[in-house]
Amino acid sequence: MNKTSSILKINEVNVDKIEQEISKLSEYDWNKWFYRQTVTKFPHGNTKTYPFIWSQDPINNIISISQHNQKSLLWKLIKKEINYLTKKYKGRVVKCMLAKLPSDKKISPHTDQQYSLVNSYRFHLPIKTDSKVVFYLNSIPYYLERGSWYEINNQLLHSVDNNSDQDRIHLIVDILSFSFDIKYKVC
Repeated sequence: MNKTSSILKINEVNVDKIEQEISKLSEYDWNKWFYRQTVTKFPHGNTKTYPFIWSQDPINNIISISQHNQKSLLWKLIKKEINYLTKKYKGRVVKCMLAKLPSDKKISPHTDQQYSLVNSYRFHLPIKTDSKVVFYLNSIPYYLERGSWYEINNQLLHSVDNNSDQDRIHLIVDILSFSFDIKYKVC
C-alpha cells in the first residue's frame, strides 16, 4: 500500500443531497454515539460522530466491523459515493462516519495509531465547511473544498481549527486494501 505523501485531491462530487439529508439529523442523532469522543478524547473530544461503519483492531487476524444508521436515504447517498473509492483503491471500507467539528473548536495535533487507521487509506469529503476552517498536515495549512474527495496521510501530524461561525462536517472513510491477509466479521 502506498499512501499519498501528504494530501491529494482525487475527485469532485455534488454533495447537495447529502448535505440536505444531514440537515435533518437532530442533536440527539449527533450525540447518541460517543465512542470516538470518549475513547479518543484526545484529540477528538470536541467532535461529534454519526457512524455508518466502525471497526476495531484485529484479534486473531479478524477485524470486527459494526454497521450503524444504514437504513436511511443518507446512507444510500453516501454508499454510492464510497463505491467509487472501494473500486479505485481495491479494498473494503473499515470505517465510515460523518464527523462534525462545531464552530470555534479544534482537533489537537495528532497522528492516527489504530491498526485499521495505520494500514488503510484515509479519505475526507467536506460536506459543510468554510474558508475559516483550516486543516493542518505537518503544520502546513490546507483548505479542503466542499464536494472534493481528499486522500490524507493520517500518519503525519494533523489537526483542525474551525475558526468559523458554522459547524464543519466531513464524511471520513477508511479503506483497507484487499492485499492485507485479514478476515472480516460483521457484528
